[in-house]
Amino acid sequence: MPVVTESSTDLLFQYVAADGTAKEVGRVADVPAENRAKVRVIPLSGSMPPAGKTFVADLTKAGAGGAFAVSVVALAEFARGGAEREDAETQGKDPSTTLRLGASALKSPRGSNAEVAQGGVILYATSWCGVCEKARSYFRRRKVDYVEKDIEKDPAAAAEMQRKAAAQGVSARGVPVIDIRGKLIAGFDPQTIERLLAR
Repeated sequence: MPVVTESSTDLLFQYVAADGTAKEVGRVADVPAENRAKVRVIPLSGSMPPAGKTFVADLTKAGAGGAFAVSVVALAEFARGGAEREDAETQGKDPSTTLRLGASALKSPRGSNAEVAQGGVILYATSWCGVCEKARSYFRRRKVDYVEKDIEKDPAAAAEMQRKAAAQGVSARGVPVIDIRGKLIAGFDPQTIERLLAR
């Protein structure tokens, strides 16, 4: 289980903002006070939760030694909690503008354990990341063959991504990170992807 303190590194923190969108940040200090009671903790290396589970921290008050309480909960339970909160906070809003952390967001990515795609494209992602889903949709629309590696479920993939990022001087504090024929892109940038695919 990860140790979460104000100075923790190699972790991402996910919370649901007031507008219903999922936000991911790399520091405890970047989680707004009103969102600290139930925050998903995503290790980028080291200890990973069991399949179908996730780490959740209460960042409202640090305990002994400055560590925050962390528990292991079912991923579906965390997603359900996010959806319930959205239902309460988004009454009267267009549902298409809110994040839905339901079962569809918890599907396993395709090709997690596959070898590198013929086109040489690897998507380092997580199942819950909204920007990762934009990248998936983009690749499907463009008919780009790619391999997806879930850094949350596969510690080796997380380490591989970090090694590549360090070698290229790319910041990989979040996902998606996309490897196109050996060139790493942090985030989803269609113009850069198009340029690299055209080579």
